[in-house]
Amino acid sequence: LVLEDADIEDAAAKIAWGKFGNTGHTCIAPDYVLVAEGVKEAFLEALVSALERMYGSDPAEVKRSADFGRIIDDAHLDRFAQQMEEARSRGARLVTGGDIDPEHRYLAPTVLTDVPDDAALMQEEIFGPILPVRGIRDLDEALGIIAERGEPLALYCFGRRRQEVERVIGETRTGG
Repeated sequence: LVLEDADIEDAAAKIAWGKFGNTGHTCIAPDYVLVAEGVKEAFLEALVSALERMYGSDPAEVKRSADFGRIIDDAHLDRFAQQMEEARSRGARLVTGGDIDPEHRYLAPTVLTDVPDDAALMQEEIFGPILPVRGIRDLDEALGIIAERGEPLALYCFGRRRQEVERVIGETRTGG
């Protein structure tokens, strides 16, 4: 959750590391990001910059990176491809990534926005290098979205207003 007053560069760097480290194969990797509409585009730019610092700006360089893993098997790679295709066919916008090399089970670090709420990418644990980013109008909307999806294993809140952060802590339950 990235609130309007968050340090956007810091949030983007931490989210990039948390999501794309180990190719998203960690239980506490973010499955999606909710970001205040007023800072959404700045956040997306900062997220792309953070990924470029982590893996390089040239797609071929990212693919060669020893720091970016591969997908465990063909079935998972196929599932990711289907989820991305479903989201994009329903209006999701590709921000970065999306490249797939089946021979090497490679899926580039991928960020999508405008993913429909009922798309598989927003409903299932991804456990891979795909990050949907959704804009929110306000904290009430964010808390509603979090509540309707059930208790996440972890929730990361980026914001400077103590009252809002305390509200997130008080009104959500997480496994961690």
